[in-house]
Amino acid sequence: MFLAPIGIFAVGADFFISASLRNSKTYGEGEYATWNDIYGGHLSAEIFIYGSSRAVVHISPAILSDQSGKSCYNLGVDGFNFWTQYFRHQEVSKHAKRPQTILHSLDISTLSDKGNVFYKAQFLPYMFQSESIESFAKLYPDFSYFDFRLPLVRYYGNR
Repeated sequence: MFLAPIGIFAVGADFFISASLRNSKTYGEGEYATWNDIYGGHLSAEIFIYGSSRAVVHISPAILSDQSGKSCYNLGVDGFNFWTQYFRHQEVSKHAKRPQTILHSLDISTLSDKGNVFYKAQFLPYMFQSESIESFAKLYPDFSYFDFRLPLVRYYGNR
């Protein structure tokens, strides 16, 4: 009986924090907008651009769209290797219409080992929403079992 109010508060606070972060324009290094587009089913482009931070910074979907006459969306993941790029592609494939063309920017970091997750905060607001994120995150030492089971635990120690 004593733990019930604490549990209700924790679930409510977790929901509020997650929803606020997903809607944040300043926090998330721009990744929340992309994840929201993916999980919201708002992706509809003829060209998808994948890659690491080089794809994010070096390939402009606006310029590519102007030159090709096709709609473009940049799905590059800042600081990540192929495995994270592939995970994002799998999530896009579940929630978006198939593009005509995929442009994949390859570089030395694309082919590197998994290592640690760069900017793990981008996944935090979506962890209770997607079982796929849990399957992906289990491959990295940055996440624990409790991050996926207990509300608010995944936010502990994050700014």
